[in-house]
Amino acid sequence: MSPKTIKRKVSEQALRESEKKYRTLFDNMINGFAYHKMVFDDHGKPIDYIFLEINPAFERLTGLKKEEVVGRRVTEVIPGIEQDKAGWIETYGGVTLTREPIKFENYSEALKRWFSITAYSPGKPYFATVFEDITDRKQAEAEASAQQIRLGMALEAADMVTWEWDIPSSSIRYSDNIGAIVRGAAVEPYCSLEALMPQIHPEDREGLVLALDQTSKQGLPFECEYRVHMLDGTYRWILGKGKRVVVEGGKPVRVLGLSMDITERKEKEDRLRQSEAKFRILSDNTYDMEYWIDPEGHYVFASPSAKRITGYDPREFMEDPGLRRKIVHPEDLPLFDRHVQEEGPTPGEIDFRIIRADGSVRWISHGCRRVFDQEGRILGIRGSNRDITERKHLEILSQALNDINLIINSTLDSDEIMNRVVKEACKAIGSDSAAISLRIKDGWSVAYAHGFPVSIIGAAVSRRRSSGQKYRMKKTLMLFLPSKLNRSLL
Repeated sequence: MSPKTIKRKVSEQALRESEKKYRTLFDNMINGFAYHKMVFDDHGKPIDYIFLEINPAFERLTGLKKEEVVGRRVTEVIPGIEQDKAGWIETYGGVTLTREPIKFENYSEALKRWFSITAYSPGKPYFATVFEDITDRKQAEAEASAQQIRLGMALEAADMVTWEWDIPSSSIRYSDNIGAIVRGAAVEPYCSLEALMPQIHPEDREGLVLALDQTSKQGLPFECEYRVHMLDGTYRWILGKGKRVVVEGGKPVRVLGLSMDITERKEKEDRLRQSEAKFRILSDNTYDMEYWIDPEGHYVFASPSAKRITGYDPREFMEDPGLRRKIVHPEDLPLFDRHVQEEGPTPGEIDFRIIRADGSVRWISHGCRRVFDQEGRILGIRGSNRDITERKHLEILSQALNDINLIINSTLDSDEIMNRVVKEACKAIGSDSAAISLRIKDGWSVAYAHGFPVSIIGAAVSRRRSSGQKYRMKKTLMLFLPSKLNRSLL
């Protein structure tokens, strides 16, 4: 074999190996590849192109098979492509004519996919394309864009602005809606922290700087209320909240946050504090127990008089809302429960008994009504409790005296009158026994008794009197009347 032949054989072998290498690369590309021939009309206008070669990735990314594509025009493979808004034929025609490579992203109406494409021409009328499917990325971008729009709308609806503080440069960038949210503020959308400070109320600057410093250096959540100077000379209250962002390695780079105008809220809080101060001064110095229960049934306030009337500290009512019902006398619970269920906008009043912390029973005159704000929302129930035990005892005693008077007027028998009187008197004051002593000569003699026989009460009184002791009988009533008793005295 001649040297010339050997050289030719070696060249052919090298060419085959090179072709095999590039074919392997071509077949295993991740990106799709296609080689085309552009078709022009008689006027040199690109009107179609023919697929000459495609790789396996082309089939995978487009869903088009090699046998359906190679050797055929694109208008045959994808009918209607000439009407596609993407202008595929015109775009590739321009590349073929100018031989200027381009890279672009476009959506295929026919394939319903997004592609990132690089196109170039080795020489007219041929061109090649290398592309990748970016549909997932585009959908993610679209969703992110939609989410950004929704966030912007939500922020505007909530009167909020977003901001980003770049820690290294100490610069702040606000969202575009800052002018709409913080109306009339002398604050630029992009400024340095140093430039922002003169617009902050002097009393609030130190607190704002401290809060930002704790967030940037310690990673604490940022939250600060401060006042911003307006162009008209007034100040508006702003609430800022944010969190620190760090990069790999733990280096803090920025603080992301939200701010909102809370001027109206602060003004309402100030008016409420003034109102509460007036109410507290009044309620702290009132004799009755005053309280306020919120719509959920919890005590907002209980006056110091709660201790005097119930024996329980105001704090105990705050900690245990159910204490209000627990102290009601068992016999009066049905009345109390009905009243609670009927509590309305008009004042309601009832009298009932409570059992104090020391176990004693007291009568309470209770009044309450629902309280509403200017918008008609219920704020809770305002109530008042007054101790009327003495008044109740007088009412009971008065009734007993009326009953005794009826007894006296209904009979002429003095013994019957006195026995009924001592019985009713005992009942009226809740005594175990009662007795009436009549003065006979220089001494007193038990003549009428209830609860114990006359002889027993008389003997007990005589023993104590003879021993010189003062006699005190618990829950016992002693009445001393002159011996000349007649109806005129009664």
